[in-house]
Amino acid sequence: MEETACGELSKRGVKRPMNAFLIFCKRQRSRVREKNPHIDNRSVTRILGDLWANLDVDEKATYIDLAKQVSFYFFLSVAMVVQVKLKIVLIG
Repeated sequence: MEETACGELSKRGVKRPMNAFLIFCKRQRSRVREKNPHIDNRSVTRILGDLWANLDVDEKATYIDLAKQVSFYFFLSVAMVVQVKLKIVLIG
């Protein structure tokens, strides 16, 4: 039954929780775009990667903690979906 719940999440485009780097990119992409309006996405991503690599340890830890929270709630919601589906099947 868990495969079904995860499969449904995948159909909606949610495959797994965002990691620390992706959260950083989501927050910083618009700033990089504002400073460099004429560059392509590949270049923006390259800049974001450089910024991430040079990020202060404490700032990076903030994003790592956020990623842990996102991951916890993501898997909690998956577990809740599975639990509801099991109840539906058992009662059903």
